[in-house]
Amino acid sequence: MALTLVPEQMNRLYECGSYAKANDSTPDSSHLEKRPMRLPPVVIVEMRADKIGVNREHGGDPRRAHGMFLRAKLSAAFRLLEDLPSSDIIQEDWELAGMLMRYLRRCYEENL
Repeated sequence: MALTLVPEQMNRLYECGSYAKANDSTPDSSHLEKRPMRLPPVVIVEMRADKIGVNREHGGDPRRAHGMFLRAKLSAAFRLLEDLPSSDIIQEDWELAGMLMRYLRRCYEENL
């Protein structure tokens, strides 16, 4: 079962434009717990290799770094939507985020 959010809370957040305004608190003073999201080791190696390629001008594409960061965010979102949310992103989350990004890229190119 996916995480269910109360519509009234989501509407207030949308109307206020940010979490801080909706709750009269900052992320640091919030009651919500902040936890780092951990990527699988293979993903970290892939991201570092790409960054090294870009920095050393070995054919790396700077836009790819942006795409990898977005993919990491999508992976984290998939992990948080699980019945038992975790801060440990798994390989399946990473692959699913990659599939979604490829689909979105295809849709974008078709609409150009």
